[in-house]
Amino acid sequence: MLKDSIADFGKNFNEDSAALHVNVTEKLDLLLQFLVEYIVVQDSIEGNEIMTNNNQSDKVRRKWILLMILILFIAVIGYGQFRLRRASALQIFTETISYVTTSEKIVALTFDDGPNPNATEPILDILREHGVLATFFVTGENAKRHPDLIRRIIAEGHELGNHSWDHTRLTYKSPDFIRQQIQQTDELLRYLEYDGTIHFHAPFGHGLFILPHTLMRMERPHILWSITLYDWEDISPVDMLEKLDRQIAPGAIILLHDGYTEDEYQSRQATVELVEMILQTYLAEGYTFATISTLVNKQY
Repeated sequence: MLKDSIADFGKNFNEDSAALHVNVTEKLDLLLQFLVEYIVVQDSIEGNEIMTNNNQSDKVRRKWILLMILILFIAVIGYGQFRLRRASALQIFTETISYVTTSEKIVALTFDDGPNPNATEPILDILREHGVLATFFVTGENAKRHPDLIRRIIAEGHELGNHSWDHTRLTYKSPDFIRQQIQQTDELLRYLEYDGTIHFHAPFGHGLFILPHTLMRMERPHILWSITLYDWEDISPVDMLEKLDRQIAPGAIILLHDGYTEDEYQSRQATVELVEMILQTYLAEGYTFATISTLVNKQY
């Protein structure tokens, strides 16, 4: 019965989200298709007329030059869109937190995309063994699939964060779409009896204009990171630990992944092994690991 009740939170979400979605790339493709078809039709009509002077040839030539310019323009816009969709540093309007300024040797471990039984459970075991708390930025869909894991995260004192409902990239989405992604996930976490602060961390960390402005209206900061170890790639735990050793500093926010989206399965075994190595290494060096809320309170 619990899972049936939880399912009600998400049963119509994907349909509602699709109605709000505006795909800029599709719009550009339709524009280009229209321009090509228009010029081809015009040339076909003119081709049936008798070409009596050079002015008509010049007219056709100018049309094709115009088409080439438009194609180049659309290609530039498309490339710009590609780059902006992947921009995490360029965010205006809202507060972003990627680290805190502190002299205390305290850092935050964060986990994205879960929960996922294959990784979240062993990670929780490791954290409990070392007496460490962390922040889990979960997606609504995965929380709905694994409510028992959410309850365990809560019971063991960790912090839950909002990582959207279904891990859709939010860069070019409407404010209504973004609010729905966030609120739907918040409601589910509250339904599962989480009563702590719910920080927000966007899929891929991407922002730019609409997302930060929406977060500002919702009075929510955007939590990012200062260190990512690319644990979704084929990198060994030893190599990731070496990378961390070059970057770790007081106030750092460390990004890891314990989950994945439904259609993009990835093994998180390397991340599980890495967590054990991180705690063994840096607890011995005097570091404290804390939740995002605790870390933010250490800000000068």
